[in-house]
Amino acid sequence: MHLNYLPLRFTSDVFNGGVLSFESSPRDPWVRDSPLSLKLKELRREHGDTHVFHASGDTIACIPLKDGAPLIGSKQEFNVLTDFQVANALARAALYGFFKTTGTHTVIGHRPVTLLLANRNLATARPDVFGIFPEYTLDVRPLAPHEGDITSGVLVGFGVHYLFQKNVAELHAEGVPLTGLYVVRVRDDDEAVKPYERSYLGKVEQVREGTAILSDSDVPEFPLADCFLEGSRTNVEAAGRALLGDGYEAFSQGLLASTFDVMGAEHQVQRLNTLGEWLEKKSPLPCCVGIRLRIHGTPHDCPAGTDAGTSHTFFAPNCVLRPGGSITVRWPVDAQIDLHGPYDAESFPDKRVKVAVIVPSEFVGEAGQFLRQLKEGIQSADEKAVFRKGFVRKYHLNSCDFSYYEVKRTAASLEEAYKTAALEALKEKPNLALAIIREQHHDLPDASNPYYTTKARMMAQGVPVQLSRSKPSDRTA
Repeated sequence: MHLNYLPLRFTSDVFNGGVLSFESSPRDPWVRDSPLSLKLKELRREHGDTHVFHASGDTIACIPLKDGAPLIGSKQEFNVLTDFQVANALARAALYGFFKTTGTHTVIGHRPVTLLLANRNLATARPDVFGIFPEYTLDVRPLAPHEGDITSGVLVGFGVHYLFQKNVAELHAEGVPLTGLYVVRVRDDDEAVKPYERSYLGKVEQVREGTAILSDSDVPEFPLADCFLEGSRTNVEAAGRALLGDGYEAFSQGLLASTFDVMGAEHQVQRLNTLGEWLEKKSPLPCCVGIRLRIHGTPHDCPAGTDAGTSHTFFAPNCVLRPGGSITVRWPVDAQIDLHGPYDAESFPDKRVKVAVIVPSEFVGEAGQFLRQLKEGIQSADEKAVFRKGFVRKYHLNSCDFSYYEVKRTAASLEEAYKTAALEALKEKPNLALAIIREQHHDLPDASNPYYTTKARMMAQGVPVQLSRSKPSDRTA
């Protein structure tokens, strides 16, 4: 198994810098007005171009990036193994500086280093309104212990960044209903990322003379022209239906396919390998005085067995089944859920649950029989059987509706057949999905396994997926 983790190495084990010490609590770096926190902000403001600063406990490490940069604090020698947190901060700063200078991506974040493909808008309609961009995150993390020593690497993530290009006043003028939608404001701290990084403002209760009246907010009202809709799927749908009318469904379907092209498992593997090879060719990257950073292009290989050092066992957890803790039981919890229902039995809003079943055409009948038992109760002499009461009664639901989406043999490939069925299922916005596959496909590699490819598509849209094994036959899983 390979992780989305690119190993890194430094060209030297030691580097020099300075240390500032404070009499303070270890929490002070995270307390906004503590002396250590204020000093850290001052140092980054005045010396951010020449030094990297990293706070830990009651000290700030001050590492010069260039020859001739002044020593700040008491001189100290650092080691990449014993001071790996400082070394990782240097590596993160090196990646940030590298991408800032290459100009190949728009850099919108430092921790993690966040890259936006701002020249690739996934919106197929009204790109002047919808900004839907592929996004990469690169964070430097330790993988430890690894054969006795700390091993660091670059953890790579792939996602989609939603934002609105037009402000709320412009959308309101085009007829977008704003009541009930959440809005954000442009951050004031960094001009370079203003178009992309925005902070929460509140929920629009009503619009009055060019002003949004807000709830759940630190301010009671805010000018429409100075705020934007929050970049969420809910807001994209609300604005899309208002602006596109009958064309929204085609827009939404195209967006599902484009999102999968970014976040689908096999596509992530391809991008990870491409990014790794490119970073390896660009290595070594400047890091600080006397040390450079080399990134390995091959993702970390996680071998069989336990690649770790010492460990300890946690006690079985207590599980709370009622808000406030009036019903608290020890693990395992399944039998207690049968008696009392789950934690959100009373507050869960969707009492009529929609389940999408992705199933080969020839197994629809057998799958239907099995799922009726799941819904109504599976007869078993074993008191520990999970669904003796049935799915509906167990979780205190009003109903559980199954919709079947057939995987047809006429498709060009197995992967394409499951993709088509999954995209059809997503149109109906199910609460969860069940994927049924042939037994011989169970052990296929992840990239071609129909369960994992289906799961990647559904979970990219926030729909959880479960593999189901049917007892009456060994032909399906």
